[in-house]
Amino acid sequence: ILALDHLRKRSKESFQYMPEIDVINFPKEGKKQEIDVACLLDGRIVLGECKTEELKPSHTNKYEAIAMALDKRPDELVFATTHEEVSETFRLKVSGIFGGTILTSTELMR
Repeated sequence: ILALDHLRKRSKESFQYMPEIDVINFPKEGKKQEIDVACLLDGRIVLGECKTEELKPSHTNKYEAIAMALDKRPDELVFATTHEEVSETFRLKVSGIFGGTILTSTELMR
């Protein structure tokens, strides 16, 4: 909810979202992946992961795979945590992802 509210506040014209969703038969038949944030922010596609624990580089893997599998790639991949800081390793991993954004409790609680 905090991440969605933060994104909603950034919108200038429109904000639409879906509650947590499962992508079925991904990455292969019979499997599924959960997406915490799926929204349209001023016409831009935003997907994301939300954690109350420390964000780890492995948390980006499914979002990178989903983004590559879509016909239209998301404009932004958000990784949100209620922690105040993220590791330098995680920050470095996200910096290499197109549209990668990190939200910590500092941004979420504004």
